[in-house]
Amino acid sequence: MLADAARTEGSRYVLTGNALLERAGERVMAQRLSYDKALGVAEAEGDVVYEIPGLHVEAERARVLTRERQAEIERLRYRLTNTGAHGVARRGEQTDPLHQRLEDATYTTCPGPRPAWRLEAREVTLDRERQVARARHVKLRAGSVPVLYLPWMSYSLDRSRKTGFLTPGIGHSDNNGIDVRTPFYWNIAPERDATLTPRYLGKRGLQLLGEYRYLGRRYQGELNLEALPGDDLAGRDRYLIGYEHAGWFTNRLDGEVHYRHVSDKDYFRDLGDSLGLASQTHIDRNARLTWHGGYWTLSGYLQDFQTLDPTLPAGTRPYRRLPQLVFSGLLPQRPLGLKTRLTTELVHFDQDGRVTGTRLDLRPEVARTWGAAAWEVTPRFVLRHTRYWLQDQAPGDPDTPSRTTPIASIDARLFLERPRDLLGLGQMQTLEPRLFWLYVPYRDQQALPVFDTGLRDFNDLLLFADNRFSGADRQGDANQLTLALTSRILDPVSGRQRAALTVGQIHYFRDRTVTLPGQSPDRRSASNLIASLDVRLIAGLQAGAGIQWDPFESKTDRGSLRLRYRTDRHHFVNLAYRYRSDILEQLDLSGLWYLTPAWHLVGRWNHSLRHGVLLEGLAGIEYESCCWLARLVTRSYVDSIDGNRNDAILLQLELKGLTRIGDPVERVLEQSILGYAASH
Repeated sequence: MLADAARTEGSRYVLTGNALLERAGERVMAQRLSYDKALGVAEAEGDVVYEIPGLHVEAERARVLTRERQAEIERLRYRLTNTGAHGVARRGEQTDPLHQRLEDATYTTCPGPRPAWRLEAREVTLDRERQVARARHVKLRAGSVPVLYLPWMSYSLDRSRKTGFLTPGIGHSDNNGIDVRTPFYWNIAPERDATLTPRYLGKRGLQLLGEYRYLGRRYQGELNLEALPGDDLAGRDRYLIGYEHAGWFTNRLDGEVHYRHVSDKDYFRDLGDSLGLASQTHIDRNARLTWHGGYWTLSGYLQDFQTLDPTLPAGTRPYRRLPQLVFSGLLPQRPLGLKTRLTTELVHFDQDGRVTGTRLDLRPEVARTWGAAAWEVTPRFVLRHTRYWLQDQAPGDPDTPSRTTPIASIDARLFLERPRDLLGLGQMQTLEPRLFWLYVPYRDQQALPVFDTGLRDFNDLLLFADNRFSGADRQGDANQLTLALTSRILDPVSGRQRAALTVGQIHYFRDRTVTLPGQSPDRRSASNLIASLDVRLIAGLQAGAGIQWDPFESKTDRGSLRLRYRTDRHHFVNLAYRYRSDILEQLDLSGLWYLTPAWHLVGRWNHSLRHGVLLEGLAGIEYESCCWLARLVTRSYVDSIDGNRNDAILLQLELKGLTRIGDPVERVLEQSILGYAASH
């Protein structure tokens, strides 16, 4: 005990002037303090300060039972020192250091005596053992204006998970009308939780959404169930079932499961909010197990698909893989510097009304690299053997066709550099020519089925690939040479790339005769010319461009242009132009700009120049202070491949340290604006 003056009255001490009583992490400070040592009772008045770990209280008067560590305090101001939350109360009492009760109290995370928002409650209990606060007869005020009343609520004191109702979500769209969600969260255990969400759709009815999540030391998973009985617009029951699991069973064995099933082809379009989901024609369901050896892996797969549109003909539906085994391994020893690898696939394909069967694909390969600081040469040889065991073949077609194809390639590179005084900046320029020769003899493959194979999209990766087809049903014949050149401008001190230019083209020495059914041989003497440019212009401005030029038709097959101006993560603008001959031509502008630390502008304008259609238009404003944030966004977007448009106004209010109210605006902005997620 300390004080400016003190006296004793039997077992009672009376302290005046900057009095201090401290015991086992508990402190009482006041202008006048009396302490009965026999009873263990301290009474304080005048500039009273009461402190225990995590809680600071200022009051007019207080009574503290030091042995029981209980307290009664009047006219108090409190602050939770771990979170910064604070408030006032007419009266408070403490039953132990981790449990307090406040009457006629307020709560806010905003600093200062006039917070932007606060909760007012007739009674608040603080359970700092579970980090939960419970309140009765609650009013939420924005400034001095009441905006919400709740007879009862609870909230987390440290943002940890807890059981209870979450803040309702309210929105509106053309598809569904008013959209109200009232989620209930169940914190089952530290490693398990569930959320049950009744969702009212004004035009459709009542939907129920359920989510169950679990997490272990070496595994995690999630179960999703959604049901909308008797959709008022569609006139049928609608549902979704989804399950995902991933984990390690042993130190070498891991696996995963992905399953989803919906009631009808329009489920994602009507009840989702993403064009990517709405445009799906099939849902992939799969499972995997992988054993990891020291220098090899063995994986087993099962893959099935739900075809969303039942009218799609059987010939357009993907094959099921029931099952698929993939082995990949290499020899740890490298005799004579040789790198040897074996890749093997055994898979059974199944589909109603089509040829089915099993395919074995073997790819042993050997490679050797010679090189120094300025050059590198890698010859590679692969012997590919593919065999089938087929059912339901047409009369006269073989049941066990096969193909054996050698594949030879040589990949040669040079790495040259020289100083270059570009604009007086003293940069380093590199010159990196690359030659890739590929030889694959022709093999007649017309008797082979096409289970999972297609012609690969031509891009810069295909310049150096040993097969122009995806999948093992076709191995393209080739006698070709790829010529590519890359030049970079580098900062010689930091090594940072200032600019890079790459051009490349394949030159063919013979026609490509191997084709898919219905296609003609490719007789061109060269591929499209591919070029790409990436450059940092002035500070904060980056540009990129790519082009595929058809030298025989003298036209551009593909083109792209990208500009990005970014001064920091709070100020950026993206501009992109995308072109693909006879398919698309789009202009995409998006960005985020902080006008002040509080006011932010967001927007996106994605327009199809080919069709004259706005694919997505988005404009919004954000206001952010130290303790709350509001987002208001208007959005118009195409929500299906049929061109249906949905217009919406999205509003979200976030009371920092408490809750969010309204639509999931932040998720929409992260999906629509490149770089938005990294800005927060």
